[in-house]
Amino acid sequence: MEKNVENIGVCQKNVVPLSTKNTLYMTDNILQNIFQSLSNRELASMTIIGLLSLYFISFKSVRKSTYQVIKTILSPKIFIPYSLLSLCIIAMCYMLQLVGMWRNEYLKDVILYSFTAFPLLMEVISYSSQQEFGQLVFKQVKYSALISAYLNIYTLGYIGELLLQFVLCFLSVSIATIQVQKKQDQSSEQLLGCFNKTNVILGFAILIFMLYQTFTHPIGSTLSMFLQSVALPTILTITIVPYLYMFTIYCAYDQWFVRLYYSVNKNKNEYRLRKKMLFHTCKINLHKIKYFEEHLKLFMFDSSQDFIFAIQQCDLEYQNVGKY
Repeated sequence: MEKNVENIGVCQKNVVPLSTKNTLYMTDNILQNIFQSLSNRELASMTIIGLLSLYFISFKSVRKSTYQVIKTILSPKIFIPYSLLSLCIIAMCYMLQLVGMWRNEYLKDVILYSFTAFPLLMEVISYSSQQEFGQLVFKQVKYSALISAYLNIYTLGYIGELLLQFVLCFLSVSIATIQVQKKQDQSSEQLLGCFNKTNVILGFAILIFMLYQTFTHPIGSTLSMFLQSVALPTILTITIVPYLYMFTIYCAYDQWFVRLYYSVNKNKNEYRLRKKMLFHTCKINLHKIKYFEEHLKLFMFDSSQDFIFAIQQCDLEYQNVGKY
């Protein structure tokens, strides 16, 4: 009887909770969907990137630099904004699932888009107007759609794609190396032009061949996948535009308010008053914030009345130049 009780106790210890089983099953299902949807071009690209990563990691200086880069990325000032950006993308994917437009094959494209969207957080900080911000959004749509389309259109066999990626990688590394040497030796300019022309001709030839194979492919899903791979980055970019714009506004105010805090000799009451006046005047107009930041001299005002008068004058000047 005691042995049976002991056996029951051992079995209960070895039983995996149902919630854990469901989590493991979902994770395994997601990984299978990702690997099954990978094309030969993506597998070849991953192979090349993996081999190059192993080669560079073999150097001690590269390992040390990589550690510093990872440490910087995981810092709260970068990790938190990127996490919020990822939540916006996840929310859009959930909305697509609710309306029946989501497919598991899109997951790898979403992951790729998340990586390509990361540089936007670093780039939007330097923009000073809605027009520049719009140009940035258009550029993101263009490049992310091109990358996604390139990875989803007609592909060669794995060996063919591996050779193709190797040639493209060799040309890119050669061009980068020649550009570095060009600063010291001007005679390499002709060689650089030759490599650039070769790279452009090869790129156009590959693009034309792949597009021809895509549109003449007997399987109808290939064309629909191509169109969907172009539409998905556009939808995701439109989704993150409000967050990117508000993040740009936040960064602009944050840099401005730091200087404002020291301009009042760290007087908290005066700082709150002036900050409230600036926000009430500029609101979320990015160009107006940058205009005030450039023309309003924060360290020239001793009293609040002088500061209010300066804000009013700067506001009138901004209205006169007609840049709302």
